Amino acid sequence: MITRFGLINSIFSYLLNLQFDLSKEVNLYDVIIIGSGMFGSSLAAVLARNEAKVLLIDAGKHPRFAVGESTVRDTSKLLKILSQRFDVPELGNISSFVEINENVSSNCGLKRNFGFAYHRSQQQQQQPKEVYQIVIPDHFEGPEIHFFRQDIDHYLCQVAQKHGATVLEETRITDINITSKEVTVETNSHEQFKGSYIVDATGYRSVLAQKFNLREETCRFKTHSRSIFTHMKGVKPYEECKAGKSQVPRKWSQGTLHHCFDGGWIWVIPFNNTPDAHNPLTSVGLQLDSRKYPLVDTNPETEWNRILSKFPSIAEQFEQATPAKPWISTGSRLQYSSSQTIGERYCLAAHAAGFIEPLYSRGLPLSLNSLLLLADKLLLAIADEDFSTERFKDVESYQQKTLDNIDALVAGSYTSWRSYELWNAWVRIWYACANLSTLHLQASYESYLQNSNPQILTEAYSPNWGSFCPSLDSFQPFFAQAVEIIDAVETGQMSSETATSKLFFLIQNADFLPPVFNLEKPEINNGGSFDANHLRSLARWGNLLAPSEVKQKLFSGDAEENLSRLEKEFEAFEHSDKYSSVRALLNNL
Repeated sequence: MITRFGLINSIFSYLLNLQFDLSKEVNLYDVIIIGSGMFGSSLAAVLARNEAKVLLIDAGKHPRFAVGESTVRDTSKLLKILSQRFDVPELGNISSFVEINENVSSNCGLKRNFGFAYHRSQQQQQQPKEVYQIVIPDHFEGPEIHFFRQDIDHYLCQVAQKHGATVLEETRITDINITSKEVTVETNSHEQFKGSYIVDATGYRSVLAQKFNLREETCRFKTHSRSIFTHMKGVKPYEECKAGKSQVPRKWSQGTLHHCFDGGWIWVIPFNNTPDAHNPLTSVGLQLDSRKYPLVDTNPETEWNRILSKFPSIAEQFEQATPAKPWISTGSRLQYSSSQTIGERYCLAAHAAGFIEPLYSRGLPLSLNSLLLLADKLLLAIADEDFSTERFKDVESYQQKTLDNIDALVAGSYTSWRSYELWNAWVRIWYACANLSTLHLQASYESYLQNSNPQILTEAYSPNWGSFCPSLDSFQPFFAQAVEIIDAVETGQMSSETATSKLFFLIQNADFLPPVFNLEKPEINNGGSFDANHLRSLARWGNLLAPSEVKQKLFSGDAEENLSRLEKEFEAFEHSDKYSSVRALLNNL
C-alpha cells in the first residue's frame, strides 16, 4: 500500500526524471557546428532547412569584422547551386550584387573586374603597359561582389536561426569528447550538448585541431607570407592617380585591384564604388613574403607606411586615406595545414582545415564546394544513422588537394613577381585555371538543372578531386607542367627568361584553351571585353571548334540548340523585366 508521503515522493521523482529527460532531449543534436562565420552559418542553414537538428556555437557575436570579401564567378555560381540544391533561397540572395542590394545589405561593393598592376621598388611611375585586367561579364547574373562581411555573416547566422538551427553566441567550448557513438561538448556556462557529428568551421585556432593535434608542425605549403589589413576611408580610385592611367577595359575602382611587386602585393577592395553607395570604406591589405620581408618589432601601421615609401606609384592612392579601425597583423606566417581533416564523427571544414592566403579569392569557392559535399553526406548520414568516417573521406580528399593546388598557384605568383615578364606569363596560368573552373562549374550546374540529379554536382569532381578543372583530363598535365616550370625558378634550376618562354610555349600548345582569352599573346594585357560578342565567340568555339573533350565536358549538348539558347538569353537580358535591375545598375555606371 502506497502512503500519501510515498505517492508524493514518487510523483516528485517522476517530475525530476521527466525534467532531466526533457533537458537531455533539448541538448541532443544531429550536428554541432563550431563557428558562425559564412561557412558555419550557411551549413547550419542548409542542414536545418532539411530537417536536421543543428546547434551553432560561436565564441564571438555578430555583427563583427571579417575579411574574405572579394567574390569570383565560382563563388556566386556555387551559392546559386547550394540555394537550389538544398532549397535555401536566402543563399541565392547573396549570389549577385543586385540580389544583395535588394535583399540583404546596401553596404557591399561592386566587382566588374580583377585588376593587377606590377610595380618595382623606388620606381616613381608604374609602367602603364605592365598591368593585367580580367573583365567580369555584366550579362545575366550581373557583376560580382565585394562582400561587406559583417553584414553578410550576420545575415547568414539569422538565416540559420530562421530555418531552425539553435545559435549560441558568446559561448566558448571548454571540452569536447568524441566516442564511437556520440559527440559531447561542454561550454564555459557549464552546459553540456550532445550530437551525432561535429563540424569545426572556425580557423587557425580550431578547437578540434588543437584537441587532436592535427596541425602539421611544419606547414607543408610552399607559400610563405604574412598579412596586415584594415578598412580605410579616403582611398583614391586608382584611375584618378597618375600611375593608374593604363588602357584597360574597366575602371580599376570597379573591381578588386592588386598592386604586385617582388616579395608581396596589396589588395584594394572598395565598398563605395557605385553612385548610390552607402558604405565609405575600402578593404586594404598588405601581403609580404616573410622570407624577404621578415617580421620586425614594429606596429602594423608603421610597416604599412614603410612599404608605401618604397612604392611611390602605390602610395599616391593612399595619400588621403586613414584607417577606420586599427591595423591587424597575422604575425610571422599566415599559412597552416592539417595532417587530416576528417576523423571519427568530426570534420575540420573550410579555414579550420587549412589556409593559404587571399590572392585570387579562392577561399570562398573552396569553402562552398566543401559545404556542398559535406552537407550532402551529413544529410544521408542522419537518415541512415551511419556516421562512419569512410563515408566522409571525399570531403578530406577535396579539401586537401584543393589547398595544395591553390598553394601551387599562389606560391608560383610570388616567384613570378621577381620580373614583369615572368609574371606576365604566370598570370595567364591563373587566368586559365580560373576560367576553366568556371566553365566546368557552369556545365555541371546546367546538367544538374536538366536532370535534377544532385549526384551530378559531386560526381563531376571525380577522379581529379581538387583540380581547378576536374572534368578535363587534358588540363591536369598542363597545370602540373606549369607548376614544375615556376618551381624550377624558385629553386634556382631555371632562369626567369627560360621559364617565361616555356610557360608561353605551354599556353600556345594547349588546344583546350579558348582562343578568345588571348592568353598566348604577351602583348595583350587583358582577358577580353566579355561583352555579348565576346561571349558569343566563346560559345561558338566551345560548341563547334573546340577539341572533343572540351565540347563533351564543358559545352555538352547539341551545338545549334546551345547557340540558339544563348541568343535567347541575350535577348532576355536586353528586354525582359527579370534583368531590369541589372541593366539599370550598369546604366548608372
